[in-house]
Amino acid sequence: MLKYAPLLLCILSPLCLAAEQPRHSAGIDDANRQVLQQLDSSHELLDIQANDDRFSLLYRPAMTPRPHGALLIIPDPGTGKGWLEQVRALTSYLPEHGWSVLALEPPAPPLPQLPERSLPVMTAIKTSPGNDSPATAAETPPPAVPAPTAPPTEVTADSADITTPQIPPYPEQLQQRLDLAWQALEQRNKGKQQVLIGIGKGAIWSTILAIKEGKDTALVLINPAPDTLAKTSLETLLTELEFHQVLDLYYAPLPGYPDAEPSAGLRRLEAARLGLSRYHQSRLPGVFRGWHSDMPRLARHVRGMLERTLLSHTPRDEPETSPADGALPQTPPGRAALRQAPQAQR
Repeated sequence: MLKYAPLLLCILSPLCLAAEQPRHSAGIDDANRQVLQQLDSSHELLDIQANDDRFSLLYRPAMTPRPHGALLIIPDPGTGKGWLEQVRALTSYLPEHGWSVLALEPPAPPLPQLPERSLPVMTAIKTSPGNDSPATAAETPPPAVPAPTAPPTEVTADSADITTPQIPPYPEQLQQRLDLAWQALEQRNKGKQQVLIGIGKGAIWSTILAIKEGKDTALVLINPAPDTLAKTSLETLLTELEFHQVLDLYYAPLPGYPDAEPSAGLRRLEAARLGLSRYHQSRLPGVFRGWHSDMPRLARHVRGMLERTLLSHTPRDEPETSPADGALPQTPPGRAALRQAPQAQR
């Protein structure tokens, strides 16, 4: 991960989105620009340049005196330019309750390749010179006129320096962004609980990163979906999550993904077979109607699961209560009188 250290120099001086400044960045389309215009000045948009790959991170610190930890949200790559809209509800709610949030702009997945055309090849029927019929002569296309050749282009020193951006393949590009985003989260939240949140297809990539970073990394999966561009499936990755805290949250039914509930059942059975004691699955309340700026039931459910599974039940600033010296142990009503009755008779 140290190999990405020189690329994080821009993070040290982030683009703070103050109210009087234009709330957009280069590369942000009009839809995301409108979302940024509606965010308050506590949000920061970070521009990251990694070789020839340029992307953005949206950061918002915890709004409480004693933060619980930090979250890295990996949106579904299938949402494309709508990644800000997908994470907006969580970034608006969770920082108000003690969680710093960093959202990653995922790369757009490659377009599916079109199948090769399999039309029959038209071949010309040659006839002898003396047997050309009028019909055949009429159907024969005229000979092609060669196009005029362009003069040779003079290669100068300036044109030789222009190179085409070399963007790595999609899996390597996404992994590079994940590493840089995780490093940025560590720099801003040292010594605090760090959690990965993967949405949709981002659930697989967040799981891969959690396994790479070690067993102390907690994992939240929201509506996990398969990704054909990943080398393995989420069910296979469960075998490496023995020591990770995993929260599996899903909507059912989920529009566009009819296998949401059956797939959740398979993950639950696989986790039970593997004996994953730190794996927790929960169905999200309500009906999923798309991503909106205000999704209170989703945000509260995520917060509740995080606090119940990751945080101690005993408040840090309150010591554990113990009986005072000389105090009698608490007993159910009536039993103390029964124990003292024989003494009264004596």
